[in-house]
Amino acid sequence: MNRTRYRCLVASRVETTPRGVTLLAEVAQAPDIPALRLTVQDYQLAQLFDGARDASARLQAAQAQGLPTSLLALESLAADLTEHGLLQSGTHESLPPPPHFDDEFAAMGWVAGQAPAALMAHGNALPPSSLPGSRITPGLTGGLTGLVMARRGQPNALAHPLDPALFAGLGRWLIWPLKSRAHLLGFVALLIATFVLVYNHRYEWLRMSVGLFGSYQMLLTALLGAALVNVLSMSARAAAVARYTPEKPRIGIVFSSFLSVPHLFVDTAGAAERGDRATRLRIVASGLLGSAVAAMLAALTWFWLFKTHPALAKLCVGLNIVTLISLIMRLNPLTRYDGYFLLSQLLDTPDLREQAMGALSIFRQEVMNGLRPSKYRSGRPWFIRARVMPYKGLVFYGFLVVAFIGFLLWLLLWQVGGWVADHFRGTGFLILVSAMGAFMATQYSRSTVERNPLGHVKKPWRPSRMYFIVAAIVIGVGLIPYPYDASGSFQILPRNRADVSALVAGDVREVLVKEGDTVEAGQVLARLDDAAQRARVASSRAELARLASETAIVRQGARAEEIEVARSRVQTARATLQTAEQSARRLAAAYKGKSVSSQEYERAQGAAEIARQQLTEAQQQLALVASPAQQERLDSLDAERERIEAELGFAEEELANTQIKAPIHGRVVSAELQFARGRYLARGDLIATIEDREQVLADIRIPEAVIGDVQLDAAAKLKPWAFPYSSFKGQVVHIAPAADDDTYGKVIRVQVVINDPEDKLRSGMTGNAKVDAGWSLTGIVFTRAIMRFVLVELWSWIP
Repeated sequence: MNRTRYRCLVASRVETTPRGVTLLAEVAQAPDIPALRLTVQDYQLAQLFDGARDASARLQAAQAQGLPTSLLALESLAADLTEHGLLQSGTHESLPPPPHFDDEFAAMGWVAGQAPAALMAHGNALPPSSLPGSRITPGLTGGLTGLVMARRGQPNALAHPLDPALFAGLGRWLIWPLKSRAHLLGFVALLIATFVLVYNHRYEWLRMSVGLFGSYQMLLTALLGAALVNVLSMSARAAAVARYTPEKPRIGIVFSSFLSVPHLFVDTAGAAERGDRATRLRIVASGLLGSAVAAMLAALTWFWLFKTHPALAKLCVGLNIVTLISLIMRLNPLTRYDGYFLLSQLLDTPDLREQAMGALSIFRQEVMNGLRPSKYRSGRPWFIRARVMPYKGLVFYGFLVVAFIGFLLWLLLWQVGGWVADHFRGTGFLILVSAMGAFMATQYSRSTVERNPLGHVKKPWRPSRMYFIVAAIVIGVGLIPYPYDASGSFQILPRNRADVSALVAGDVREVLVKEGDTVEAGQVLARLDDAAQRARVASSRAELARLASETAIVRQGARAEEIEVARSRVQTARATLQTAEQSARRLAAAYKGKSVSSQEYERAQGAAEIARQQLTEAQQQLALVASPAQQERLDSLDAERERIEAELGFAEEELANTQIKAPIHGRVVSAELQFARGRYLARGDLIATIEDREQVLADIRIPEAVIGDVQLDAAAKLKPWAFPYSSFKGQVVHIAPAADDDTYGKVIRVQVVINDPEDKLRSGMTGNAKVDAGWSLTGIVFTRAIMRFVLVELWSWIP
C-alpha cells in the first residue's frame, strides 16, 4: 500500500445500518480484530482522514461541512480508528501513541506476546501506532530541537515571524567550526587557549566575579547574558539550516508555555529533520556552538578591558558566567534540551527518552514479577522493535533520567521549599506547591492527543457526582471542631542558675566536689592557695599590737630613763652627722682635684644626708618622749588604728574567699572542676556552674502571628530531640511582654513549667513544643496562614 503524506483511512468494508456505520479493517475476516461502529457524523469525520489533509485542514473541512468537532475530538477518533486497524500513518504525520497496558492489548487480540493471527497474515505484527519519531512507523517529531509551543501534537508555529536574513548572516560567522573536523579542532584549540588565558589571570577574574554578587549588576548581566545567548544560538541555528538544507530558515519570537517569556526560536521541522545524520547533528550542535562562541567572546573582551576599563570588564565577567552556566545546563543530556537532542541524533534515536522509559518500565516489571528478561520482553514487541539501543543502555539512561528528576524535586521541595517555609512559613510553602501544580497542569494540558504515551485516556473534565460527594465531605470535615496548638521551638532552662567564680586570684590546691554532685548553699567546692592572704592578716594584726602599745605610752607619758635614752640618741646622731659632713667635705675637695671617683663622692654625700635625717628623727623622738600627752597625737594614733583594722578585715575576707563556696542549693552542671586542680585562677574566672533543678522551665519561642491565641495557665506538650518517642506536659506560667528578633521574624518567649518526674531533661536541651490555643473549626485551623495573608497582607494593599 502506498504511503500518503498524512493519516489515511484504510477501511476495507463499510456497512451502513440503522444504528450507524460499521467499518472493518482489511483483516476483518478474522475474529481477532473487532469492527468499529460509528455514528453517521463520526463516519463523516473519519472520511476526512484522506491522506491529503493535516490536522488543521481536517478541522477546517469539518467546520465547512457543519460538523461540530475540535482537534481533541478528531485526535480521539484517530485513536479509535488506529486501535481497530483502520488508520494508516503518513510520512509527515504519525499515528496516536499505542496502548501500553496488558488489558488493552488483550482486547486487541495479543496473547502471551503473540500478535493476532490476522495481523500476522496481514504482515503487520506490530501494534498499529508508535511514538513520534520511533522506528516502527517513522513519524516526525516536529523539529530537531523539541516542541516549544503551548500544545504538543501541533506543528511549531512562530508567534511573530522575523526576516531570517539578518540572523543567518550573523550566524554564518559563528558556525565556521562545522565546516570540517579540522575547523572543529581549530575551534576547540581556540577555546583551550582562551581558558588558559583566563586561568593565568584567574585572581583578577575571580575578584571581579565576586564583586557582581549582591548588586544590581548581577540582575542586569543575567538578563543581558540570557538575551545574548538566545540571539547567538538561534542565529547560529538559522545559519546552519540555511547552509545544510534546501529550505529557508524560519525564525521568530515565541512565548514559553509556563511564564510566557518571549525568546527567539528557529523551527527545525521539515527538511532539517529529514536530513541525514550528519546534517541533523550540525543543526542541533549549532545552538551550542553559538553559546560557546558567546562565552569565548566575553572572556576575550574581558582580557582586553580589565586593566583599562574595569566597569566594562566586570560586565564581561558577568556575561561570561551566564553563558557558561547556560552552556552547561543546555549540555545536560537528561533534560529535553540541546544536550538531549544532540545525544538522540548522535544515537540516531529521536525518541530516546520514550524508549528508555519503556525499557525502565519493563525492568521494573521484571524485578517485581521475577520474570526472565527474554520472556517478559517478548510480551512487549513494540519496545523491542522500536529500540535501536541495547536494552541495558536504555535502562541505564532511564535510571539516570529518573534520578535527575528526583534530584530536581529534592532541590525544589527540600532546599527551595525549606527556605520558603522558613521565611514565609505555611503560606510560602502553599504558594510553592500551587506553582508546581500549575506547572504540572500546564505540561499535562500541552498535549492535544486524547491518549498519552502510557495509554491513559484524556477526557474533558466535568464535575461528576463523586466530585460533589468529595466536596461535601471536605466541607463537612472543615466544620468539625479541632484543637488548635501554637507551636514553636523550645530550650530547657533551670529554675535558678549560678556561676561560681574565683573572688581572689590564686592556684587551686584542692577540689572537693565533681560534676553532677548536689551541693548546699555555702558548701565549700574548692580551696585556693592562701599563703599570701594569711601573711597579710598576720602583718595587720602585728601593726595593731604596735599601735596599741604606742597609744598607751602617749597616754601615760615617758619615764626619766626613756627621756635619757632619747637624749643619748640625739647626741649620737649629732656626732655621726659631724663625722659624715667632714668626710663629705674632704671627698668633695678631692673630687674637684680628680683624686677620687664619682662613686666615692656620691657615697659620701649620701652618708651625710642619712646622718642628717637620723638626727632629725632622734630629735623628734626626744621631743615626743619629753612632751606631755597631746590630744592631737592620740587622735592620729586612733586614725592609724582604724586604717589597720580595715586592712585586717579586708585581708581576713580575702583569706575566707580562698575557699570557693556554693552560692545556692543545686547540682553542679559544669565540667570545669574536673581538671581544676593546680590551675591558676584570676579574679572572676569561672570554676563551676550550679543549677537548681527542683523545677524545670522551658522557654518556647512562639511566632508573633499565633501568640494571640496563647493564654496563661494553658497546657503545653514538649518533644525534645533527645526523646522523640516521649512527650512532656507543662503549663504556661509567663508570657514575655516584648517580642524578640528571630532568624525569620518576630517571636514571643513563653515560659512553661514542665513535669519531669524521671529527671530526663537537661538544661540546654531543645526541641519543638505545642501550646494549647483552644478549639476551632478544622477548615479554619488548616487555612489560618492563608486567611492571615488575606486579612493582613492583602488588606494592606487596598488603598
